[in-house]
Amino acid sequence: MQLLDRSVTLLRAEYTTESQVITLLNYMLRSSHSDQPAIFYRELANRTSQGESMMTLVEWFEAHGVRKGIPKGVEKGEREAARRRANAAKRLVAQMTESTDDEIARLINWR
Repeated sequence: MQLLDRSVTLLRAEYTTESQVITLLNYMLRSSHSDQPAIFYRELANRTSQGESMMTLVEWFEAHGVRKGIPKGVEKGEREAARRRANAAKRLVAQMTESTDDEIARLINWR
């Protein structure tokens, strides 16, 4: 959080214009290696008087994260459903052939 503290110090000094702040934030966004930039920008907005300009970036991150998260959640749900179907089919085969779980596992991994 050293970058956060330095950024807050710079922005609180109010030597920058709104345009410069926006340019700085855009640069930081594009060159950042953070996996959670929304948290960084929210905290920066909370600690400085330029919070309003930054809140639009935070809102964008939140909306973008939600849009990115929905397809990932759907994909995860589809994988889980496929796993359940495969396990149900395996149990059915074991029941119909009166085989043990170990025997079924050996058949599945026969190569």
